[in-house]
Amino acid sequence: MKRIVSFITLFCISISILVTTVYADALPDLTKEITLTVNFRYDSKNIGGGEIELYKIADTVIENNNTDHILTSDFKGSSLDLSKDTKVLVNDIGAYITEHSCEHITREIDKEGRAVFEELTPGFYFVLQTRSSEDYYPSVPFTIELPVMDENGIYSYDVSVKAKVSPKTNETDDTTKKPDITTKPNGSKLPQTGQLKWPVPILTAIGLGMITIGIILSRGKRKNEE
Repeated sequence: MKRIVSFITLFCISISILVTTVYADALPDLTKEITLTVNFRYDSKNIGGGEIELYKIADTVIENNNTDHILTSDFKGSSLDLSKDTKVLVNDIGAYITEHSCEHITREIDKEGRAVFEELTPGFYFVLQTRSSEDYYPSVPFTIELPVMDENGIYSYDVSVKAKVSPKTNETDDTTKKPDITTKPNGSKLPQTGQLKWPVPILTAIGLGMITIGIILSRGKRKNEE
């Protein structure tokens, strides 16, 4: 009986440590470099040519086991609210960088319709096409938080984005639509804090296990007294 009780206790402790470890790692790796690829396509055609700029609006930080953002030095003087509606935020950022000289990275769009930004650090970014192909309007500017978390709660540090491109023969439609984002898993896969549901039944099982141990110990004590 004592062996059974000891086994159950060790099992519950082991599961508790495992769950705690998973939650401790359920945050982005702030030391890992990120690659962002912006693709310019219309229907099945690659739209090469032009130029694109990438602005880092805020750095990602971890406080109290949660992620947060701190505006970079270039944007500390702004009143940007990163929680605002996408369209409003994009307009606010566009107005601010028009009036202020802000650090950014510039990339040419190659003939395959790609612009690649490498060695980026986790944060909140703004993407702006400043020069487009002759027959197309500049793509709709957008914001993106890196690294990107997919539908499975896994962070990806190799991110591919499809920019929204429109030919000059058509009018640009809904500018609030976000770009299509795909991710390529590389390195460790980290689930997002608060997005995991599987530890709930495990923690429940641990609680039931501890209750069972208590009952077993209580009955054993009674038998000894008898």
